Amino acid sequence: MVKFFKSSDPIVYLLLVLYAIALNFNLLLSPPSLDFKATAPIYQLIVNGLQSVYLLNKHLVAVVFIISLLLQSALFNGVVNRLRIFDSDNYLAAFCYILLFSLFNEHIYLSAPFFANFALLFAVNTVNGSDRAGLLQSFDAGLIIGIASLCYLPMGVMLLFILISLNIKHFFSWREFLLLFWGLSLPYYITAASYFLTDQLPQFQQIYMGDITTSIAQPVYRLFELLIKIPLLFLISAVAVFVFQSRYFKSAMVVKNSLTILIYMLSVSLLIFLFLDKFSLAPLCVPLLSVAALLAYAFDELGKSWTAEIIHLSIIIVTIFFQYFSQFSPL
Repeated sequence: MVKFFKSSDPIVYLLLVLYAIALNFNLLLSPPSLDFKATAPIYQLIVNGLQSVYLLNKHLVAVVFIISLLLQSALFNGVVNRLRIFDSDNYLAAFCYILLFSLFNEHIYLSAPFFANFALLFAVNTVNGSDRAGLLQSFDAGLIIGIASLCYLPMGVMLLFILISLNIKHFFSWREFLLLFWGLSLPYYITAASYFLTDQLPQFQQIYMGDITTSIAQPVYRLFELLIKIPLLFLISAVAVFVFQSRYFKSAMVVKNSLTILIYMLSVSLLIFLFLDKFSLAPLCVPLLSVAALLAYAFDELGKSWTAEIIHLSIIIVTIFFQYFSQFSPL
């Protein structure tokens, strides 16, 4: 099955659509309970829109999530293909993205980090989508990260990843450094000005003095489920990193740079968990981006197709079991 997604034929994306619906159908059957409260300005706008949809039909909110998942997977696939880690364009990145996100779909459902991922992907594309260095590129990347952090504040830590990524791509000057932070601050300036003009500036200050809303969903965390899914994710990541390590020194320079960027992206994104007030797996969708890209690279490089199929089937089995048969869990 994995080999079908090594094609660049657009018809393959129709299969991905079916995959996304099948692996997230549990959300349509039984939508998670929602608490429509948010703190970050952009996430609050998104939540208000979702609440309007929820009032029409609670199942429509799950449809919005699946559509967002498909849009994000298409954007992610384009970003990874532009990194040129594959011999030719394909849909492996989107395939791995949908697999991994569906594994934790109840935990990342309509969360602030999930929606902030859209902006993060645009920032990565801005930095790596062009071979030409430029001051405008740094400003745009900072601006987009600033927008992402207005959706979920800890996403601001990804500015460190953008700095590293720019430095890997080319010599990083102090002008670009200043423009990066200027871009980051501009969305905050505009947001603060809008709050000031509407006499709500104290409310804007209060947003980042209280708890940070990670998600409006209220998933149930089961010990047995965590004991299976988290080690499985670590095992998948270990396989992907092993393939990365074994191929790294044999790869062309552009592939080495792209793989290095993905490793730094994974490392920096894990820092987001340091900002959690209480346990949540919602921020996991940020490091899952780089894990999905590395897994796609591993699938493309693995000489024995059965290894990729075992990983694929393992994710499918665990996903379906905990979506529909979790009542049989011992814990």
